[in-house]
Amino acid sequence: MLSPIYIPLKYWMYPIGNTPAVNLLRDTPASNEREETLGVLCLACGDPRSILFTLWSETVQNKERRYHFTCCDTEPAILARNVVLLTMIADYHSTTDDTTGHCIWNLFYHMLISKSDLTVLQEHAAKLLTASESLQTWLTSSYGDYVQLTNEATLTELRQYWSQYKTMDVSGRVVANVREGMSQRSKEIATYWVTGVAGGDCKSLGKKGHANPMFAVSSAPSGEFAVHYGTEPLLGFHLAEAFRKLHCGEKMTLAAQGDRLVEAAKTQFTAWCQTFKKFVEHRRVCVQLFCGDALALCHQLQLRVASTKQTNAARFYTKPWKLQPLRLDGQDGCNDSRWPSMSRFDVVDTSNLGDHVGLINMIVAEAPLLRNHPTSILCTESLLAASEDPKTSLSNALESDVATFSLLIGLAPIGLLAGTTLEAVSNEAELASLTPSSQRQKQSQYRLRIHWKSPDVQPFSAPRDSESEGKAVKREKVDASELAAWLFSMYKKMFAKEDVSTLFSTAQRMQSNHFSTDLQR
Repeated sequence: MLSPIYIPLKYWMYPIGNTPAVNLLRDTPASNEREETLGVLCLACGDPRSILFTLWSETVQNKERRYHFTCCDTEPAILARNVVLLTMIADYHSTTDDTTGHCIWNLFYHMLISKSDLTVLQEHAAKLLTASESLQTWLTSSYGDYVQLTNEATLTELRQYWSQYKTMDVSGRVVANVREGMSQRSKEIATYWVTGVAGGDCKSLGKKGHANPMFAVSSAPSGEFAVHYGTEPLLGFHLAEAFRKLHCGEKMTLAAQGDRLVEAAKTQFTAWCQTFKKFVEHRRVCVQLFCGDALALCHQLQLRVASTKQTNAARFYTKPWKLQPLRLDGQDGCNDSRWPSMSRFDVVDTSNLGDHVGLINMIVAEAPLLRNHPTSILCTESLLAASEDPKTSLSNALESDVATFSLLIGLAPIGLLAGTTLEAVSNEAELASLTPSSQRQKQSQYRLRIHWKSPDVQPFSAPRDSESEGKAVKREKVDASELAAWLFSMYKKMFAKEDVSTLFSTAQRMQSNHFSTDLQR
């Protein structure tokens, strides 16, 4: 199948999220169904902060509900890190012993770690390697009860990284690469890139810090250190509470402010870990991992939805530039009825995948995977502004007016349906207004998170596993010539840079006036 492709001229790894954790089930109400299992698909998942925060947010209302998260990312090093984190939480995290909690924090967020932390990582990596000799041994291990792998290819890639965590010599070339990368990026973000630890507290490193293998290795060519220069551990947390106890007029030094931010982040992380451990103990959570292209996974799942019988036949490749067929056979031989293989989901979260593959490509691939239920929702997010005016950003990304696109695709932003939104964008608008006018024609960052729902679904009383799921309830009738004109207009906008007439008119203007500028240049 033809699909969007890109050439990675520069590789970056994003081991830590750069936006605050979100509650993926914010719009999903509590239910009286005792055996309900909610399915969440996380594309371009990154670290599991939103999964941990979601479970922490769900502890009060829903004490019987089960949660099945399917996580997809193209970078195996990120998924390998996530498995280490989740399994260490279940194995070691304790509500009475702070030592293990600090060790988990250090391993997941510090680029430089102590010898004792490194020893813990190596021992845990050895346990993961023993449990993952095959998909069957993984399913029967203690980890297979709450962490599952979609196919053999994912297992193979993750094992390569766990093997490096166990055996890597972090005292020679590796630590040199890490320190060199830190020195190059320390001008961008101080403290973290200078010290290699969150908050700049180097006391736990002892006399000599060791390179953290979970940051040092990735898919970057030639084994180079590829952690993105904007990485900052505290960005994934909700830090407003760090200042809630300040009295009016009270001032703090920068050092004191930093200490309070780190304390707030660690407190939240500890609470999230304790919640996840409880969910594992009560067998109410499962995280399924897929390493590969998000759009390929969505289209493969669409085939499952359309097929009358369960099939693992490969129709796509796992990743661009790879010849590995995409098969979802990770649950073959699994007899656990609590966690059936998911093809439809209550929530689909895309992170900022649309910035890389295009919003249209993404929605077309994901919309058929939503369950036909009033609470089902698709969450899209963008970090790059699609236009200088935020009001036209969504229509520019869709290459169409939002109402027409929503009518034809069967999903609409909640803000369009309700006339209001719960997403706060005032801070983004304020930052955009402070951008110098000389830089406004350049690509700028503007975080925009949109929740999409289907306006034509079953009533609330319908069960989630209804047989009518996926069946068309209503079809729109559109004049053929008008639809063709709309599609052709979208096509011309999508491929505007290939329009010869536009290029020719630009060349004419440049020839008549050498000082003329054009945004299409």
